[in-house]
This record gives sequence, structure tokens and C-alpha cells, in this order.
Amino acid sequence: MVERPYRQMTKIFIRLFVSILRSRGAVIGKKTIIAPGLDWLVVPLRNVYVGANSIIGRRAWIQCTGEVDSKVTIGDRCSIGRDVVISSASSVSIGNDCLLSYRVTIVDHDHYFKLGESPVGYRTDHSSAVVIGNRTFIGANSTILKGVVIGEDTIIGANSVVTESFPKNSIVAGNPAKVIKLRN
Repeated sequence: MVERPYRQMTKIFIRLFVSILRSRGAVIGKKTIIAPGLDWLVVPLRNVYVGANSIIGRRAWIQCTGEVDSKVTIGDRCSIGRDVVISSASSVSIGNDCLLSYRVTIVDHDHYFKLGESPVGYRTDHSSAVVIGNRTFIGANSTILKGVVIGEDTIIGANSVVTESFPKNSIVAGNPAKVIKLRN
């Protein structure tokens, strides 16, 4: 019987947290659950869109870097694991019904670096949009880099580093990621 009040408090806390994120500029669909975390409170949320019925795990870091047109779009019914990083200076788009396991990183830019200058500070360089197709699974600890387009119904194996685009129905893995199999 103790479990029921705990669940009610958790639901209230999640609703409160989602309303705070909305007040900071994020657009969050109905029935979406976002696990609370301080990371959400310190990143720019303008142009962050999360579809309906999605779940985002603890300590997720989803942000637009502050560039005027940068945006992050996550489709409906997506499940985003714990410790995921999605950072956009241009555009990161994740389709509907996608599953991102824990510690997945998606970035559409490089960090600015010049010899003789400190790399400390937040500046981006050379951005290029990332598109993840519908019904895609991305395994744990994988990294998706700038300019990548992943087709629908694709599986990315755990610990993969994706530096190039892949067609729909692919099974991909490795560092750098390569097609293991094309499904019909």
C-alpha cells in the first residue's frame, strides 16, 4: 500500500518538471514522461520539440547550442535512455517510434578549436544536420556524428561510431560503423 502514494508523488513531480521545461521554451507532447534532472535546467531549450507519448531517461542532455536556427525534434512514441546527449547547432531530427539505448550521443557539429586559443568555452564549428529515420534502434554507448542520415527501420549496434549515412533496413555496427546486413 505504500507504493501507491509514491507513484502519485512521482507523477505529480514529473508533471511539474515537464511544465517547468515548457516554461523555458521546450515544446513537449501529451503523455510524454521526462525523468527529472538538473541538466535540463541549465541548457537552452528553445527549439526543442518532443513528441507525444515519449519517454526520456534520467540525466539526458538535450540542447540547442544557441545558434539562431538550431533545433532538436524527437518524434512520437520514442524512448530515449539514460545519460543520452543530443546537441544541435543546426538540426537533429529523430523520427517516430525510435529507441535510443543508454549513453547514446548525437551531435551535428564540431567544437571550435584553433591552435594557440583555449578550447574552453562553448563555440561550435562546421555543423551539418543529423536525421534518424522512423523505427530506428540505436544501441548503448553509440555515437552519431554530424551530417549522418539513418534510414527507417535501421539497427545500430552497441558501441558504434556512425560517421556516414546508411539506407533504410540496415543493420550497422563498428567503429567506424559499417553495414553488416541489409534486411528486406
